[in-house]
Amino acid sequence: MATASFAILQISWTQSLFKAKQRILGVTGGVAVMAVALWLLPASWLLPFSLLAALAGLWLIASNQVLSIGSFVVVSVGMNVVSRGLDPTRTLVEYLLLLFAGVAIGLLLGFAVVPHLRPDRVEERVRLAKAATVDLLRRAASVVPPAAGAPDRYRVPDALVRPLFQMRTAVQNLGSPLNRKDERAGVQVEQCAALATRFETLAIVGILEAGEGRLTAQTLGAAADALAGTGNDTPDGGVVPAEFVLLAEAVGRSSTEFVAACAALTRNSSLGEVGGLTHGSVEPD
Repeated sequence: MATASFAILQISWTQSLFKAKQRILGVTGGVAVMAVALWLLPASWLLPFSLLAALAGLWLIASNQVLSIGSFVVVSVGMNVVSRGLDPTRTLVEYLLLLFAGVAIGLLLGFAVVPHLRPDRVEERVRLAKAATVDLLRRAASVVPPAAGAPDRYRVPDALVRPLFQMRTAVQNLGSPLNRKDERAGVQVEQCAALATRFETLAIVGILEAGEGRLTAQTLGAAADALAGTGNDTPDGGVVPAEFVLLAEAVGRSSTEFVAACAALTRNSSLGEVGGLTHGSVEPD
């Protein structure tokens, strides 16, 4: 029961409900299969049947959670019946009752606890990821040589370790499961992950190119300003620096456009909910 409760408890109510559906379908299917097996197969065949179910569950654990859960129900019930001599009918009924109790507790905890652990909205995630990437580029500008051509290939400077970790954390958070309001508005997590990849690519390219001596402190500072949307001057220093600043500007522009698109989706979703309330239809929470 405790395993079922914690297995379905996710960071958002929608995901908790999805996990609960998977577990209910899997356990119910497993119990049904085991009931048929107990009815048709002799007792001596239960152990081989359980072992086959274990192999199937391991094979399906990454591709089909429902079938995998059902397979392990067959394994658990079959092994208990064979090794401990338990009554199979009573074991199946207890399994179902414990499942529903665990799912109910998990959903109750999800309803009570998850709202207090609600993820940030997409706009805030983008702001944090952009700010962390800008800070990393500016820190890099403060430690690289002022002129190009002095490579430092062997290690990341100590001054960049913490900003790099903060940037990675913010970027991973941008691509993590969405806030429920963003889900209902139609924001796509794949688009968040794509934007997170752009931030990460910009930061990695900046550090590697600076370490190879191909980016100057001035260029990194100009790229940070371009990403933040505060750049005014065109950097000097050849093709690669100019392209890097243009890349930073493009990432900053795409992040701004993405936030605007998410805000428009949220407004449309709010208008749709208001329209539904006006016509007497309330979307379940």
